Amino acid sequence: MKKHGLGKAWLASVVTTAGAFAAVPVGTGMTYQGRLTDGGQPANGLHDIRATLFDALAGGNQVGPVVTRSNVSVTNGLFTTELDFGNVFGDVALFLQLQVSPAGLNQFETLTPRQRLTPTPFALKVPGVDGHSLNAADGSPTDALFVDNNGNVGIGTLAPTSKLHVTGSPIVVENIGDQADLFWFGSERSWVARQEGTGAAAALKLQSIGGGGNKNFIIQTTGSVGIGTVAPTHTMHIANAAPTIALHDTDSTTQQVGYVSYRDSANAERAWVGYGTPGSPHFSVVNARSGGNIEIAAFGSGADIVLSPGAGGVVSVPVLEITGADLAEKFPTSDAVEPGMVVAIDPANPGKLCLARGAYNRCVAGIVSGANHFPVGAVLGSAAGHEDAPAVALSGRVYVWCDTGAEGIQPGDLLTTSDTPGHAMKAADATRSHGAVIGKAMTALGAREKGLVLVLVNLQ
Repeated sequence: MKKHGLGKAWLASVVTTAGAFAAVPVGTGMTYQGRLTDGGQPANGLHDIRATLFDALAGGNQVGPVVTRSNVSVTNGLFTTELDFGNVFGDVALFLQLQVSPAGLNQFETLTPRQRLTPTPFALKVPGVDGHSLNAADGSPTDALFVDNNGNVGIGTLAPTSKLHVTGSPIVVENIGDQADLFWFGSERSWVARQEGTGAAAALKLQSIGGGGNKNFIIQTTGSVGIGTVAPTHTMHIANAAPTIALHDTDSTTQQVGYVSYRDSANAERAWVGYGTPGSPHFSVVNARSGGNIEIAAFGSGADIVLSPGAGGVVSVPVLEITGADLAEKFPTSDAVEPGMVVAIDPANPGKLCLARGAYNRCVAGIVSGANHFPVGAVLGSAAGHEDAPAVALSGRVYVWCDTGAEGIQPGDLLTTSDTPGHAMKAADATRSHGAVIGKAMTALGAREKGLVLVLVNLQ
């Protein structure tokens, strides 16, 4: 029986100089040289060699694959072959076990003891610069990852300026399952950028993970953006106790803070609001569509629209169109009044009005607006403390309560006060009408009837 002796194994590195040769990747194989004896004499001929790595000198666990080299030539006991276990080398010591058989006979004999693999100059240095960088798998680019003396890591740069400095794009965070996270950790509050959900329901969310984990920002696959909410119901949905959007121009010399622009599919500006003209102090709301209106609406009971130009300011329009029917002013009253009632100057209470009493009352002042659901057109300012006083029509169309008596009312008749408090009648006596006329009737009412008549208010 042959007796095999085993020589030493070592790793060899080859140093080449730069020239016209193409760069060749180092790879993970190692050159193995050994000495094989047969009965104490150097062996010759072809042999099969089987190599295995273990994490212990005896027993232990196998590391990596079994490498078989066939028909290895042995001359005077010496042989050379390449063993490639892949990238299995780390911080744990490994031991090489060899099994040898004459070529093709499959009569492998295990050689003992196992040999410990020791580091070599090539193994002490990572491919790259000074042992602090890594080249790409195929050798190009070189120094793809670099660590400087401060511990800063550069990807694509040899001069990282922060803990992680990446040049080039893109940076990909690939999700496993239905979620991919990118974290930022701070001393007081930390954040995570997260893909949440899958398919059509997927969203990108920026979330605070300190102090309650508030969900601060989300972009849905539909393009809807939520700030302060994870369920935006509009293209931009801001949810906050007091939401504020600020456009802040740091160049104070232009007096222009910026503007919001509305554009069509061709990027043509159709409307805008803000300071749209450089250097202009004027805030503008502009609708550039041909025939388009600017509508300002307040919905809900008691909802008002207030224009406050400031002290000494003026609200100016070329044409003011009021869709209501009359021009009114708020007056405090000494009597309880209802819409459609005729009111007069109250001689006992200066500055106040009362129900008009008596026929042809020359103190008549107007008609309380709002009867028959006829909307008020414009209301003049009221005295402080009397904001809730009734609006009294001074001009325009309004419905008025009438008590015709023996005289019916026809369109075109002048109306005056009647003996029924708060009611009007036909001004049949021209000698008593001067200064007591309320206006001119636009609808009819029969004799000895009480009802509403549409009147064109014109005090005279």
